[in-house]
Amino acid sequence: MDSQNQKEIKELAIAVGQFIEWWGFRNIDGRIWAVIFLSTKAVSAADLISCLGVSKSLVSRGINELLEHKLIVKEAQIEHGTHTYRCCDDVGAVVRKVLVNRELKMLDEVLAKIEPLSHENNLQEEKAFIAVDPKKLMELKQLTYRSKLVLDVLLATKFKTLKEWGRVLKCAHMFLKKNL
Repeated sequence: MDSQNQKEIKELAIAVGQFIEWWGFRNIDGRIWAVIFLSTKAVSAADLISCLGVSKSLVSRGINELLEHKLIVKEAQIEHGTHTYRCCDDVGAVVRKVLVNRELKMLDEVLAKIEPLSHENNLQEEKAFIAVDPKKLMELKQLTYRSKLVLDVLLATKFKTLKEWGRVLKCAHMFLKKNL
């Protein structure tokens, strides 16, 4: 790999890492995943260290995290017992798992916290620290509930690959563009 190509891959991996970090994961996990995903062959830890210019321990922790989430899988061992890695084919299962275990739980938690405030006596409490506007509370509840419905619809699609995930997002984009 020439140095310009390696620099461009590293810059793309950094951008993917920043996006993944925004979703609550570690930046290095996104960077490692991007390099492995883009590679035409299985990638070793040494390849990742060289490409990304990061420490062995950072790569090791990232690989273990990606293995745990089943985003990458171990391939054959090469010289000196070194493992190589490739991306999992069923990325959709991983994305669904994250959406169910994190985003869906967060929305459910918001709805659960709205409920006690919805009772009439809580809304009209004159001594309350902050008087709650019932219309705004209802707006927040509806927004959260509708967000949960959108997530439920998204989770009902059985995408497995990134290509299938892309088609789902394209359909959602076309629908929103047409109806907004």
